[in-house]
Amino acid sequence: MDLGATVCLPKRPDCERCPLAGRCLACARGEQHLLPHRAPRRRLPHYDVAAGVVWRRGRVLIDRRRPEGLLGGLWEFPGGKRRPGEPLRQTVRREIREEIGIEVTVIGPLITVRHAYTHFRITLHVFECRYKSGRCRAIGPDAWKWVRPDELDAFAFPKANHAIIAALRERKKSGPIPG
Repeated sequence: MDLGATVCLPKRPDCERCPLAGRCLACARGEQHLLPHRAPRRRLPHYDVAAGVVWRRGRVLIDRRRPEGLLGGLWEFPGGKRRPGEPLRQTVRREIREEIGIEVTVIGPLITVRHAYTHFRITLHVFECRYKSGRCRAIGPDAWKWVRPDELDAFAFPKANHAIIAALRERKKSGPIPG
């Protein structure tokens, strides 16, 4: 291992200092500068995700992720993956209906966030929405809340959601809150 770290370096091996140069097939063939051969990096899958900042009486809806799985137990703005060919506004309405059980009116885009996880990348399209109808339901007790934007710091959110919270703070400065 020390030879690989100090003598047989990628793209610039020091074969003159190598005690194994006489037995090295790459050196005998004059191919030592081609090694090590690295496989091309695998492209990470990419997903478009739509999330909604749902307003109702000056509060926004947040829900808690299931305890098992990626980012388990953290709070988030409701949403999910876009289906092939599905418009993003439809994605956010469908996901909120499936996840929380309510109907929303999509007001317009708030922010787009690009984020990379270990095994995939996402583009998170966030829309401001207004509560329309229905009764919230979710995976368990204490799994959703209506909170004032200034209360969001009391909840643990995944990193990609921090940009949404920052955008909400900017939004508050620019005009009236919908809902």
